[in-house]
Amino acid sequence: MNDAPYVFVSYARADTEAVRQIIEELKLRGVRTWVDSDHLTPGEAWEPSIRDALSKAAAILVFISPTSMASQWIAAELEHAVRRGVRVLPILLSETPVGEMPVRVRSIQWLDATKFPIHDRAALTALEISRVLAGWFSEPSPGSLDEVELKELSNAFTAQSKNTIPCDDKAPDSVFVVHGQDEKFLKEVVTFIDSLGIKAVVLKEVGGASRSLIDKFFQIGGAARFAIVLLSGDDLGTSKLQFDEPGAGVNALKYRARQNVILELGYFYGLLGWDNVFVLEKMPARRFPDFERPSDLGGVVFDRYDVGGNWKIAIAHQLEAHGFALQSLG
Repeated sequence: MNDAPYVFVSYARADTEAVRQIIEELKLRGVRTWVDSDHLTPGEAWEPSIRDALSKAAAILVFISPTSMASQWIAAELEHAVRRGVRVLPILLSETPVGEMPVRVRSIQWLDATKFPIHDRAALTALEISRVLAGWFSEPSPGSLDEVELKELSNAFTAQSKNTIPCDDKAPDSVFVVHGQDEKFLKEVVTFIDSLGIKAVVLKEVGGASRSLIDKFFQIGGAARFAIVLLSGDDLGTSKLQFDEPGAGVNALKYRARQNVILELGYFYGLLGWDNVFVLEKMPARRFPDFERPSDLGGVVFDRYDVGGNWKIAIAHQLEAHGFALQSLG
């Protein structure tokens, strides 16, 4: 291995496939890794090689699972890294009782990979890892790497694949806006956000190379630190059971937000947490039929759009509470 910066990967053999997928995604983002299966050669004394790799690593990724937390070798790797001052990023790969984790792991905030949809888990976990590493190595600290090494680390950990769309929005100066087909609603909210001196990132307005919409969404949305989701009654739908009830049929139809909006709302809840997602719902002009919410969100309290503009105060207060520097309160 050359002298370029890398992160050491500590994992259990039982988790090899899940970890391999994440490592492949990290490589696409320019993050170099040291994995024993890739770097140990037949006949090589593995213990001193692992210790040497750990000592020279910029950070260590510890993948948490019941199997890995029962491993004495992983505990030893973690202890060696801590003693040598190597930064540790635990990644929760599968549900693991906290009591089974070493004290070293329990005392560090881990990245929860289980919150991501299974089909996109590897890509989203890798994205989060690269964001954490970029934050760690973006500024020098006393006794840390020299300027040249620091720049190399920062470039490595923030690099994206050759297909990445440039996105210059930096939290807390911007918010990602999810919307449906109500263009007037979208324009009014974006205009207000802009008036606060905050950039509203709307996916369809972001330029870049031609690629699938979902891929573009993950690249741009995945870098967000705060999201505003606009729910409007753009579609009509109901369950099959209700539709098939005698005399129901089309009378069972209800207004609902578009499927892409609900999908993206769930994504941001998982990525950012409930507190970093602001949902503003706009009721249909007609009182009938009702406005339907997904059943999992039945008890969630959303802010309501109103012609009097109270929703503006709610958005401004949320942004201010999350560290955004506002030019005014509208």
